[in-house]
Amino acid sequence: MIVKVTWRDAYSDLKGCKKHPKSKYTRHTVGYLVKRGPVWTVVASDWDPNSKTYKVLGHIPTGCITRLRTL
Repeated sequence: MIVKVTWRDAYSDLKGCKKHPKSKYTRHTVGYLVKRGPVWTVVASDWDPNSKTYKVLGHIPTGCITRLRTL
């Protein structure tokens, strides 16, 4: 499933995204949804059908996600 994730970059704000819900560090990530867990949501930019593996994984703090939309 390909998704677009809108999220607040917690690493750009040392106090974390939950304490600053209107953070100016908004990010958009588009890719294959690998996992959505309680701590991390993992999005990959590549799928290699030969090795059947995802490449270039991005780990987004689940608590920082403001929107996740299927494309």
